[in-house]
Amino acid sequence: MTNSTNAVGSSLEALLLPLQTVVAAWAANDLISLERIWTDDADLIAYDGTHLIGRREICAFMRDLLDGPLKNTRLVASPQRVRTLSNDVGIVHAAGGLLLPGESIVSSNRHTVQTFVLSRVEDRWLIDACQSTGIMDNESSRP
Repeated sequence: MTNSTNAVGSSLEALLLPLQTVVAAWAANDLISLERIWTDDADLIAYDGTHLIGRREICAFMRDLLDGPLKNTRLVASPQRVRTLSNDVGIVHAAGGLLLPGESIVSSNRHTVQTFVLSRVEDRWLIDACQSTGIMDNESSRP
């Protein structure tokens, strides 16, 4: 993991807290915690390309997933690069994926890379934008 925290008062732990909250809240089906870590006008580009705008739309989407097809799943997100761009903007790149019930290792067809853009709002970091992209398996991507 690369760490280049150059903003005064920033810490690696504080920048990683929203990502850790997503992982823990998803596993606990804790929609209140999930809702609290997004800015009001946040953007989410989901794994399937769905573009959601705003905390309410993002959380409604997550609620539908957690109550439906992704019930009892867990997210894995391992920070790869963490940095601040200013005192109030940070970026976290993570590798991970989705664990189905009973799994302990992410299947190769569910590996993802995520980019989180974080904004400092009232002395805490919130997710302002997130994009999750599936990683193609080299074997299956060949013509």
